[in-house]
Order: sequence, then structure tokens, then C-alpha cells
Amino acid sequence: MEEHVTRIGDAVRRRMPVLDGWRGFAVLVVVLHNASLVMKGTGEVPVTLARTFMAAGWVGVSLFFVLSGFLITGILLDTRESTGYFRNFYIRRTLRIFPLYYATLAATCLLAPRLLTAPEWTAQVYENQVWYWAYLSNWTDPFGGIIPGLSHFWSLAVEEQFYLVWPLLVFLAGPRWFPRIAWIVAVAPLFVRWILLEVGLPPAAAYAFSIARCDALALGALLAVAARRPEWLRSLWKVRGTIAKWSTFAVAAIFLATRGFEPYDPIVLVAGQSLVAVLCAYVLLVALAPETAWERRLAGWASLGWLRGLGKYSYAIYTLHFLLHTALSGWAGAWVNQGGPWSTVLRMVLYAFAILALTTLLSMASWHLLESPFLRLKERFAPRTHSPA
Repeated sequence: MEEHVTRIGDAVRRRMPVLDGWRGFAVLVVVLHNASLVMKGTGEVPVTLARTFMAAGWVGVSLFFVLSGFLITGILLDTRESTGYFRNFYIRRTLRIFPLYYATLAATCLLAPRLLTAPEWTAQVYENQVWYWAYLSNWTDPFGGIIPGLSHFWSLAVEEQFYLVWPLLVFLAGPRWFPRIAWIVAVAPLFVRWILLEVGLPPAAAYAFSIARCDALALGALLAVAARRPEWLRSLWKVRGTIAKWSTFAVAAIFLATRGFEPYDPIVLVAGQSLVAVLCAYVLLVALAPETAWERRLAGWASLGWLRGLGKYSYAIYTLHFLLHTALSGWAGAWVNQGGPWSTVLRMVLYAFAILALTTLLSMASWHLLESPFLRLKERFAPRTHSPA
């Protein structure tokens, strides 16, 4: 065990390629989930099974959140005592996130309405775009304030609100109080989601509100703390298998009880979200220093080159894929749903991977033409620093 504790402590202080693989997996299941929305339910067994399993693809977003909580909190903990703590963090995040986000928003909200003849869609753009420019769409989407093609931006809004608040929390709470607060943030959403449903808000509110989704971010943050505290890591390492087994059992039970893992099902919303976040934290933990044969297979699978390649471009793939899907969904729906059930499933899979391939090509262009030039400015305006500790 001591060897694995040491390996994890060393791993978090350098680049971890296996995490790119998990990013790749996360964006893969999200794209498959969203592309499958074109497939209509027919009652046929192959179609029903495909729709059931694709419906669970939302778990990719939870994995993104746990990854973000883990990596961002690690950066903040390692630089808390450094000069320019806030300035450097916000500049580096701005250079990474804003260029693609606002370029996509400008193309969608400023350029497209002038080029397309789509009065209803244009009206929705003009009515709701302010929330997207302000990174607040996750608070308005559940009440119909959606721009078709950008509805998935709710998760980017959650992330940006996390980036805004978390550095201040890490800085003010300090090493003693921050883990305690993170525990509260990790547990509270379980009750918040239940309360939101009980007071009659739409299920989408319990799915997209930041106060309802911060458990995954906080669990990633606690994992980052544990990776820097050997005594915590030893305790966590001993019980990791038990936690994973019971969480998996509970997820499987919910899956069977609800005949799927639909994101808006009440039990999935309330308990399933937290259980999935726990499992995501587990796979990240064992990815850093796998011990059992199963953990080594899991880490080896996440280290596959093509998955790490998807992970490199995952931000752009996530940002752009639903726009492409929205543009093609009318044609794709007619094409996918013709023929028998097996033909429908096959066509849906082909369509999903076509969306993934086309979006990956666009994302590679975005990386080289837009994102990389801004990323190179990081060391000029906010050079990476580390805590003296």
C-alpha cells in the first residue's frame, strides 16, 4: 500500500496522460447519448435496449465534473501560497476556456441569425442569448430559456461558476477548513436535488443547477486533497474496493428498478447522481496507481492512444458536437428510423460516430487555429508557479 500511496503522491505533481483517456471516454459517451436522441422508440427489443443504454450517457458529464474538481483543486492547493495566486489562475483559465466558447457563441448568436432563414430559432436566440454570454444558462434552461444547439452549454456554465468561486474558497478556508467545507459541498446536493423536486421545480432544475451538481466537483476536490495527504490516502486506499462495489451495486439496482438510467428519473436525479460521482472518483483514484488486475485493466483501457487523442480535443468536441447534431438531426432522424429495428440501431450507431468524427475534425482545426495560439500566451501573462511547500 505504501508504494501506491507514494506513486499517487508523485503522479499528481506531473502530467497524467491516463486522465486524458478518461476525458476521451467522457466525451465519447456524451456524444453517443446526444446523437441517440434522433432514434424513436418503437417497442422493439433492439431499439429499446439501445435507447436504454444510450440514455445513461449523461454520466460522461459527471466524469468531467470530477476530473475538473480534481485537477483544478490540485492546481489551487499547489499554488495557494504563491505570488499572483488569483491573477495567474484566472488568466490561465480565461485563455483556455473563453476563446472557443465565445467564438462559438458569436458564430451562433451574431452570425447565424443573419445567414439562416429560421425565424423561430432566431427568436429564441435573441430572447435567451444573454444568459449564455453570462455563463448563467444552467439557471434558465430548465424554464425554457434555451437556444437549440447550445442547450448542452449548461455544464460549461456550471464549470465557470465553479472556477469563479473555488479559488476564493481554497484561499480563505486554508488547509484546515477547506476539506471540511468540501465534504459539506459533496453531500449537500443529495438533499438539494430532493428539495428541488419536492417544491415542484422541473427535473431539469435538479439536473442543471450548480447547487445540485457540485457534489461531483467536490468529490474530485477531496480526491485532490487526499492525494496530497498520505494519511488520508492510506485510509481511502484501504476502503476503495468496498466503496466501488457498493456504489456499483446501488447503480445497478437503480438501473434495473427504473428500467434504465434516465437523467430525469427522480431516484436517478437524487441518489444516482451522487453514486455516479463516487464511481468516477474511484476510477480516477485507481488510474493513478492501479493495484489489482481489474484496476490495471481499467487504467490500461483508459490509456489507449485513441481515447487519449479524444481527450486532447474533448473540450472542443463537447462544445461543438451538439450544434452539428442539431443541424443534421432532421435529416438524420428520417434516415435512422427507416427500416427494421436492427437497421435502426445500426444506423443510429453510424450516425453517432459520424457526428463524433466530423466534430473531431472541427476540434482539431479549432485546436491548431484558435486554442493553441491562446494557450501559448499562458506562460507570457501567467507563468506557472508552485507553492514553496
